[in-house]
Amino acid sequence: MAKIPNAGFVSYLGSYGLGSNLQFDEHVAKIADKYGIQSLEFELPRQQSYREAIARVIAHHHSTLILLSGRAGDGKTHFLRTLFTSADYIGGTTHLWNQSPNCFEFQKQTQHGPITFTLVKDFTSSDSEADQRKLRSTIARILEQNQASAQDLPEATPSQLETLPHDPCHIVIIAGNNGKILERFQSFYGEGSDTKEVTKFIQALERYMLEHDRSAIDQLQGVQCHDMSACLGAAEIAAIYTEVLGDLRWHQCQECDYHNLCPIARNRAVLQAPLVLTRLLQCHELLIDNGMHFTMRNVLLLIVNALFGRTNDDKYLNCHVVQRNYNAVNKQLEALPPTLTDAAARQAAIDHIVMESPLGSKPFDNLLGLNLKEAASGKRGRKKSEDPQQVSFLSDDTMPIFHELGTLSLGQFSTKLSDEFLVLGANTEVFSEPIAQFHQKLSQEHDHYDLFASLQRSYQQVQEQDFSEDSSEQAEGAPALMQELLMSLRRLMFFVLPDPVSDQLFAPVLAQARTAVSQKQGGLTAPEPTTQAPTLSGKPFFAPFLLTSYPFGLSYLKLKHDALASRRHALERGARADAGINLKNSQSYDIACQLIVGLNRAFTNLMIVAGADDKVYITTNNKIDPMALSVIYDRARYQIKVEYEGQESNNVIRFEEHGSGRIALVFCSKALYGLEQAELKSKKRYLDLNPKLFEYLMALALGTSGLSFSQENTNDLSAFKASIDATIAEQISFTYQHIEPAPSFEVLFNNIQICQLNEAGGLD
Repeated sequence: MAKIPNAGFVSYLGSYGLGSNLQFDEHVAKIADKYGIQSLEFELPRQQSYREAIARVIAHHHSTLILLSGRAGDGKTHFLRTLFTSADYIGGTTHLWNQSPNCFEFQKQTQHGPITFTLVKDFTSSDSEADQRKLRSTIARILEQNQASAQDLPEATPSQLETLPHDPCHIVIIAGNNGKILERFQSFYGEGSDTKEVTKFIQALERYMLEHDRSAIDQLQGVQCHDMSACLGAAEIAAIYTEVLGDLRWHQCQECDYHNLCPIARNRAVLQAPLVLTRLLQCHELLIDNGMHFTMRNVLLLIVNALFGRTNDDKYLNCHVVQRNYNAVNKQLEALPPTLTDAAARQAAIDHIVMESPLGSKPFDNLLGLNLKEAASGKRGRKKSEDPQQVSFLSDDTMPIFHELGTLSLGQFSTKLSDEFLVLGANTEVFSEPIAQFHQKLSQEHDHYDLFASLQRSYQQVQEQDFSEDSSEQAEGAPALMQELLMSLRRLMFFVLPDPVSDQLFAPVLAQARTAVSQKQGGLTAPEPTTQAPTLSGKPFFAPFLLTSYPFGLSYLKLKHDALASRRHALERGARADAGINLKNSQSYDIACQLIVGLNRAFTNLMIVAGADDKVYITTNNKIDPMALSVIYDRARYQIKVEYEGQESNNVIRFEEHGSGRIALVFCSKALYGLEQAELKSKKRYLDLNPKLFEYLMALALGTSGLSFSQENTNDLSAFKASIDATIAEQISFTYQHIEPAPSFEVLFNNIQICQLNEAGGLD
């Protein structure tokens, strides 16, 4: 009998991917039970703080409404299920959970007496009218109980009130999407039919859900709202990725009879290279900062697809697929001529045979979901899936992580030099000997997918092709195949070639992930050996994000990380909470200056060079004729200094942290107000920096894009400029009315500056 010792574990992991429309649904749990597999449990630190908050009210017998909010795929129902089945919290059984309806009650005996739990697995489901009426009255009673406690002990702190036992004790835990929670509660309690406690709760919930302001809801007694969307950051993704690929159960694969040709084992070894995870985390942060959302479900889908995705089928690889095709592939390998003794040539022939077989798999294309899109589009003569569930799964709506990664257009952008290197890098007549050796090393150590050899064959075919019959399918197919191979190789380069300076940004996160997984697994063994990515004379070969739609992506990440690090250090030294960020001595100072140059070019419609990085010009906007000259009304007021050291100043633009882990350009002003006694009042106008806006401004700074690059960005910039202009106009109006006399027309006219470039590239 053939030995396939790890088939159960591989099949279990596959259940997180294609065909599993929910990550934490019963489908995955049943697959684990079927194969006797211990399910993966990922520890998210913020979720532990949620558990502790819930445990406190259970321990103190305190009636509470608990909302588990978030988006689809954030693990809300799974989190509730673990609370229910854990003896440390509710103490139910898995069987009872599986048998219970969406909304159900459960009683638990404690030292303070019984606690009645009402649990709602998914608030998007439609429960019976009787269940809804009972839920409404229970929640209203909980709010009233807590309000009565607060009135009886007006001097008590919120934490003291939380320790007061209630009799009877009723705890309601609801899992639901943000919008559905708000919608259902608004419909539960119509105007005029609710108590003041309920009204206060609904108002606080609206502020939280619509404005992301949780200050009011955190002040409510007997209400907890735990945002499951906030639990998954770079550190958590790194830990999940490391744990799945480093699970100790993978060691059983070494004993498999088919291990030597197993594409799953090969993909896993390739994906374990630290640089692959670094690139993935860089992409993740860019997308998150653009407002996109990653979920636990989709992160696991991404990892599983990278491991098991196939290039020639719309189903995943598994141990039985490898077993079924092993003999046919092995026969082709045995048929290779004995005279093929050159190791590199023989390995290229093996790679070609494997990639042309049903065992073909390209992990870097899979990581972006390209294998699924190929399957859905019916490439290579395949028909589209007729299964409605399959078609639905392959849509952007049900594959959001691949849709979002697709916005990076990874591999669709390139440079002339990098493509010439990929096609002709081995040719010493075109490139120098070191370049040719670099090309050979890259091909031998990192191309396990026949990409370089296939590209050479395709290139040769294009060169020799007679295009006089360019209507033939062959004439159309060769250049298209060559382009497809080039894009796959660009993606390979993106994930394997280092950028030593910028790649260090995520080194602490990767080290933290490995340490956490090691502790969890009782000592994680080292990953299977992976070759180190080659460099050319110790220097990076190219800027990896030039192969994406975000060529300045690493500059954005560097500026952001440097700025936030500077901010943390300043706070540790006692800096004020509302102070700016000091970038003057930062390695990102030049990036910040370039950004201001781009801002000036956006504001003035001129390619300013001189003086464009130390001040910002607030010019008029000619909406009738955008190409007409703009003017500055008052040089003293409308030329705003840029404060790179973050010091407190009046009428300056500086960098500040705005929101958690985000940076913004901020116009800081202090205006005089009040007639009897003039006083200074501070105003701030924010321009949040996201990757899209950063790309736009940096492209303007380097002269690589037109002003119509992005309407969304120009709208944001126009609003920022208009807010600064309005603040300055307000200051001038108050000054002329109450402090200084208005200047004469002649003085006003002489203060006007026409925005034209001089020979030095500055404004005249």
